[in-house]
Amino acid sequence: MPMERESAGGIRAILLRGGAGGVLLKVSQVLLTFGLTTFLARTCGPEAYGVYVFAFAIIQLLSIPAEMGTSVLMVREVSAYGAKGQWGALKGVLQQGSRAVGLASIGLGLLVLLAVWGASNWLEPSDNRVFGTLVVGIILLPLLTLTNFHGAALRGFGQIVNGQLAGLVIRPGTFLLVAVVISQVSGPEALQPRLVMGLQAAAAGAALLTAWILLRRRVPDAVKTANPLYETRRWARSSLSLTFIAGMMVINSQTDIIMLGLFKTPDMVGVYRVAVQCALVVALGLDIVNMVVAPVMARLYTAGDMTRLQSLTRLSARLALAGAVPVAGLYYFLGESILGRVFGPEFVPGLTALFILSLGKMINAAAGALVVLLNMTGKESSVVRGFMLSGGLNVVLNYLLIPRWGMEGAATATAISLLAWTLYLGRCAARQLGISPWAFGRSPATPGTAS
Repeated sequence: MPMERESAGGIRAILLRGGAGGVLLKVSQVLLTFGLTTFLARTCGPEAYGVYVFAFAIIQLLSIPAEMGTSVLMVREVSAYGAKGQWGALKGVLQQGSRAVGLASIGLGLLVLLAVWGASNWLEPSDNRVFGTLVVGIILLPLLTLTNFHGAALRGFGQIVNGQLAGLVIRPGTFLLVAVVISQVSGPEALQPRLVMGLQAAAAGAALLTAWILLRRRVPDAVKTANPLYETRRWARSSLSLTFIAGMMVINSQTDIIMLGLFKTPDMVGVYRVAVQCALVVALGLDIVNMVVAPVMARLYTAGDMTRLQSLTRLSARLALAGAVPVAGLYYFLGESILGRVFGPEFVPGLTALFILSLGKMINAAAGALVVLLNMTGKESSVVRGFMLSGGLNVVLNYLLIPRWGMEGAATATAISLLAWTLYLGRCAARQLGISPWAFGRSPATPGTAS
């Protein structure tokens, strides 16, 4: 079909022109995170690394109620108020949002400290090591949430690259740099879990300072001189639903780590975490595609151009799959060598888990920018239901499979829940939008006609 080829060519041109800065940031983040994982895994060993990973996963889980959905809310509200010139309301949401996030983070951290203190008398020595690391991690909680808050506000001002710079590059880059210096000066044995968590907190402090400076420079003078106006009730209602969505996303990404830490030993958590980080590289192409196509999908849907939206959706899936298959194939043929040489021979037992996770990521990539498609077309309620389905299934399967099969059970639970979520949302896209998200297969004869 000449029209389809022309449409696809136009879409390719859009993708090539857009998102270069965001793509560079994402690639940098993946490389820094992979380098950090490699360095810590080799330096600390599976057990100490597993203690740190388990404690950090809990901190990430706590950051969801502490952040209160502001990572999405601020993008939306700052953008809307700025476009309308409502400087008082813009000042109000910046002030009230930062206060709320800061107080929630500190309050939640104090509650965790009280819980740890109350439980300290009956903890086993190995548990005390985890909880000691978690106590240090409490310092990290407000730093993470406030960095995300400032980054979201920057993205609301249209600063897409600056809004992600602190969280995606500054924090992992500073963390890696300081950890390498410490290991060279004091020796690798100095990098115990508590110190590693402390270095993470120091890096988060540098990231927060960067984000604060960038936001302060971007806020218009009209906002600084305006009297703040507050729409507290409306913001609170939005915050609750957005917190729920963010919570489901983190549950899906952290359930396996946390439950593996509860049922098994820290060294198994460390080995599994390396497998998880390697599997994330399989999804790198999808992450980049999601970043680039989101605004284009929104524009095409608003214009009612469902034919080009179908072309873009299919192209996004093919690009994501083209990025996933070579990485998954590399792991299949050379996975043992990669784990052994890059991370150390003690991490080779994570190979089967890596295979399972990579397969799940590859199937998910075959559906392309599915979540972005539904969110950009106003079908976010389907995404919420999909996350609920996946999150509940993930918890149940991890509970059933980890005690018997350990890492392989956690990987299987995660892959199955990801498959269920992908199939469900794929069906939602077909029924509600008349769009087929898959890389291959028949396209609807008339895109936009719901089945």
